[in-house]
Amino acid sequence: MLLTVDASVLDFREEYPWLSIDLLEAIHTNPNIDIKWRDIPCMDFVVTMRSDRPDVFRHVIISHKMEHHQRRDNVREQLLWEKGEAQGMGWGYCVFSRGERWEFEVSTASYLISLIEGVALNDCHEHARAVASLIKRKNRQQPLDRLLDSVSKFVPCDLNYSYAMFAASVCLGFPILFLRLLALTSWNFPGEPSAVNRSPGSSRSGTSLDRYRPNRFATEGEEIHQQDSAFPARTQLR
Repeated sequence: MLLTVDASVLDFREEYPWLSIDLLEAIHTNPNIDIKWRDIPCMDFVVTMRSDRPDVFRHVIISHKMEHHQRRDNVREQLLWEKGEAQGMGWGYCVFSRGERWEFEVSTASYLISLIEGVALNDCHEHARAVASLIKRKNRQQPLDRLLDSVSKFVPCDLNYSYAMFAASVCLGFPILFLRLLALTSWNFPGEPSAVNRSPGSSRSGTSLDRYRPNRFATEGEEIHQQDSAFPARTQLR
């Protein structure tokens, strides 16, 4: 869920099959080689992200392991192998564990996703871009409902639609610079691990726009909430 709404994330694959160079060479030599599914390791998440250059993507492997599982010898060996594979590709690597909780981030992400329930993102691309541009111009740290009410009158559209396009613009990665749920671009690249000892916790999907409504936005660069050195200067909805 957090990967879905993070503007820096272009794509992510869960349980991604990972073929080693040796295995690929063996398949190239003998395309009929018998390979068992159990012999193919999987990465928990492989994430494609934006970089500072528009023509360059970043990749990071995320391993999601419970904190007490990481003390097991076989899990430690697995994490070391994953780190080595990431380094070999020149990719980033981090371990996301369940030591603490990301309640605030997940409740915000859940709220945003609830707003686009039933919305076809591929069909509202231009509307979402226009709303993102309006929000960026009109934001003066006012409450979210007041800001989106102003946007709805300018478009014009009903208030529910302005909320939906606001959420769509976030999920599509348009530059609403004052909203950052997770600064994934601050993770170490390439190949240096960041240990993120937190857990998404339980998802809380809302059915009403009034269920959870952040009361103001932060301006770009304003640090409201910082919890972990792996995520320096995260600016968030509050």
